[in-house]
Amino acid sequence: DRATKWSVLRKIWYNELMVTLLFTSTLSLWPPLVTEIPSYNFPHLQATGWWSLVLLTLFSVLDCVGRLLVKHRMGITAENIWRPIFARFLLFPLIFCSVKGILFCHDAWSILFVGILGFTN
Repeated sequence: DRATKWSVLRKIWYNELMVTLLFTSTLSLWPPLVTEIPSYNFPHLQATGWWSLVLLTLFSVLDCVGRLLVKHRMGITAENIWRPIFARFLLFPLIFCSVKGILFCHDAWSILFVGILGFTN
């Protein structure tokens, strides 16, 4: 019994949708908004352009760490994978507020948000 394209698609559509949502959220925030987050505590890092490099490096390092730890799923299964993926969409308003200096006017917030974004990629 040979599988057709549609029978395969019916089996994998959910996983493909989750991967698409995950990377859509990532590419919407990184690098466009992440590089726009100003440094509130170290203006010299902002003036010299190093702050965005620090945040991009943080994202990359924690992205690698998250990928290395994928075998430790921490309770995530195929049935509940949608929860952390949709929770990532909470990073949109948080990072936007950090960019605009609304509520989150400390570099620790920026580091936390970018770290979560990278680790959960």
